[in-house]
Amino acid sequence: MKRRVGQCPACGAEVEFKLSASLVTICEFCHSAVARGDRQLADHGKVADLVETNPPVQIGTTGRFEERRFEVVGRVQYDHPAGGVWDEFYLRLGGDKVMWLAAAQGRLYVTRERKPSEKLALPAIDSLQPGAGLEIAGVGRLVVAESGVAKARSAEGEIPWGFRPGAPHQFADLHGPNGEFATIGQAGPDLPPSFFLGRQVELEELGLSEGSAGSGAGGTAGGGERATRAVQVNCPQCAGPLSLFAPDESLRVACPNCNALLECDKGNLQYLTTIPKPKQEPKLPLGSVATLRGVEYTVIGYLIRYVVVESKQYPWEEYLLYNAARGFRWLLCNQSHWALAETITAGLEPSGNTVTWKKRTFRLFDRGTAQVKTVLGEFYWKVTTDERVQMDDYIAPPQMLSFERSETDTTSELVVTCLEYVPVEEVEEAWHKELKAPWSVGPIQPAPQLSAYTGVICTVTLLVLLGLWFLFKSGAGAEGLSGFYTLLAALGVVAWPVANLLRIAQFESARWADSPFGSAAGGFSDSTGDSDSDGFGDDGGSD
Repeated sequence: MKRRVGQCPACGAEVEFKLSASLVTICEFCHSAVARGDRQLADHGKVADLVETNPPVQIGTTGRFEERRFEVVGRVQYDHPAGGVWDEFYLRLGGDKVMWLAAAQGRLYVTRERKPSEKLALPAIDSLQPGAGLEIAGVGRLVVAESGVAKARSAEGEIPWGFRPGAPHQFADLHGPNGEFATIGQAGPDLPPSFFLGRQVELEELGLSEGSAGSGAGGTAGGGERATRAVQVNCPQCAGPLSLFAPDESLRVACPNCNALLECDKGNLQYLTTIPKPKQEPKLPLGSVATLRGVEYTVIGYLIRYVVVESKQYPWEEYLLYNAARGFRWLLCNQSHWALAETITAGLEPSGNTVTWKKRTFRLFDRGTAQVKTVLGEFYWKVTTDERVQMDDYIAPPQMLSFERSETDTTSELVVTCLEYVPVEEVEEAWHKELKAPWSVGPIQPAPQLSAYTGVICTVTLLVLLGLWFLFKSGAGAEGLSGFYTLLAALGVVAWPVANLLRIAQFESARWADSPFGSAAGGFSDSTGDSDSDGFGDDGGSD
């Protein structure tokens, strides 16, 4: 194989381009981005240090995906416009063909570049707004989840495009209902947009060679879960002790000692502002550990959010749960009703007042603007007490889909969260403490169930009534039997299942009573309005 070598323009050390597709390589000696030109190598500037993200792979990692062997030869790291970073790895296949592996928020996406054509005409990135659908030839309809402008932060190894440190990178990410994933990117205003198409994958699908995997993206290289261990630091404002459970991923920390809101950069804290002291203590203490639905979580953050309806605030609580192997989850509490929440990437597109997910129809229950009121603990995005998000809640008890839309100067995002109802008894058992039981009907609280014997009782009762009707009609039961008392007894038997049916109907009526999109029968009116006090709200922040 022909070697492509030269001297680094910055330090004079030898650099090598092993792949014909590589346009930039990072000098191992001075960490400069060295680009191939028409006649000579060019210095694109020094790269910043990589942020440690515990990636699932590293340079030199080998594996097999869809029966094709690959080797990791390059990595680019981006600064997300909302804070945090994500990684993209350059994978070499046979014959110098390539594909990309993106790793962000514990999720993995494998994509390959597709060239624009008459059948695959790319719209302008600026026109792609979160929630909008886009037809992709040969794939189907994908939904825009996020668009914004990131910054190329750092890199290592070989890169197949003209990487420049600090350069803006405009992007739009799209998701499909069956795990499809696509991204449209533009590395500069003078460069044509690129299109990458693939799907979300699990770490096991990459077939990583033993001993070559990293430790991130859902677990250790050996497949076991990592324990959540706290790092002890001191608040720069009051010098009080702080425990950080996810220092590598947290971007904001609220000190419980002085109520200072702190910027968090890999565990290094910087004072931002002082926020109001919470008027109530969290029901689940920060730092507490519990096993909920088979997973051990640590409570690392606490929010109170609220909506305003007719000048009155309706708040609810959100607890940020963390597991080193599984990432973040939310446990929400509203009027003593609890729900476990997880962000999903399903590419959902509502139609009117409904949305379909996993063959279930969810109906619009709530719509409004949520604002953060109270902050405690650490968070994976740059939370502020004036943060506002627009949300739409769709329910199909015992689940809810919450569509949360947020926008800043540099990014627009749609986050879809699935909430599942958790009985208060289950939360009490997990945290070993007594909690207040709900009195109201929750929006995704399961309706009372009819007894398994209800159908049998109704059927037997109907047969008895029919038999009595024929008996008295023929006159055979005139002696010794009172038709009135026999009918009264039969009605008594029927009353029990009928009462149960009425109870369920009343339950459903109460569920929709305060919804601006429901009626007493669980249907819909044509009215629209803001969120009411029964909504669980959203997942608490951006991805």
